[in-house]
Amino acid sequence: MDLSLQIPVMAWLVSLLANASRLLRENDTNQQKLQLEKSAAEKVSRAKSELLANMSHELRTPLNAIIGFSDMMQNEMFGPIPERYRDYARDIHQSGNYLLNLINEILDLSKLEAGKLELRREEFDLSSAISFAKQVVTSQAKKSEVQLEHSIATALPLVRGDEMQIRQVLINLLSNAVKFTPKGGRVCISAAHNSHDGLTILVQDTGIGMKSDQIAKALEPFGQIDSDHGRKSKGTGLGLPIAKRLIELHGGRLIVDSVVNLGTTVKVTFPAACCAGAA
Repeated sequence: MDLSLQIPVMAWLVSLLANASRLLRENDTNQQKLQLEKSAAEKVSRAKSELLANMSHELRTPLNAIIGFSDMMQNEMFGPIPERYRDYARDIHQSGNYLLNLINEILDLSKLEAGKLELRREEFDLSSAISFAKQVVTSQAKKSEVQLEHSIATALPLVRGDEMQIRQVLINLLSNAVKFTPKGGRVCISAAHNSHDGLTILVQDTGIGMKSDQIAKALEPFGQIDSDHGRKSKGTGLGLPIAKRLIELHGGRLIVDSVVNLGTTVKVTFPAACCAGAA
């Protein structure tokens, strides 16, 4: 090759290699920067979760005392008190329980986010867990004048999981359904088993329903749906996100399907591996 042609070609190759080397260095620098930013974000997230957990623990102790003493007062355990004071004690007791439930939800969320929530897996009767959750929510349903029903298939297999957490999930789902169902509406929880798909739980209501973007928001921590009925209902926006994460921790799925003014269906599925007797 003519020397006059070789020199420009070599210069071009040197320039190409230099640019490639520079791009590789920049890429390495960017990767390191991203890694540092990711580590910093994870550290902040862990610190936030630990702070929430510690605060929640410190707040629960005095709250339990407030709830206990106000309960004693409203039940007049040490003698009669004026009716006005008894009403005050009842309000203190109700507010204390509401705040304690809020703190427990924040504590559960912080544990889930920090990856510190450990499941106590054991075999339990899902039918009993559903009946327990329905019983807990019955009072709320009566006050709201909402019909609460259940339909459970016979001979459901035992479930392998954390019974206390699953009970809490069912209570959260039923309570949410009642909360967003107007007077005269209906809420139904059902359960069925399929040898291939595992266990399926449905919580269906004839409530106000949601749009698709509202469903996504409801599944986020502290997500609150903006509606006239929602504003009248107390809530933190933690019940549904916590339920979803707990089900996923069991290897299951939680899916929400909703139509505005017609109602909402929450579908919870447990894989066949969660059923007792599965290989």
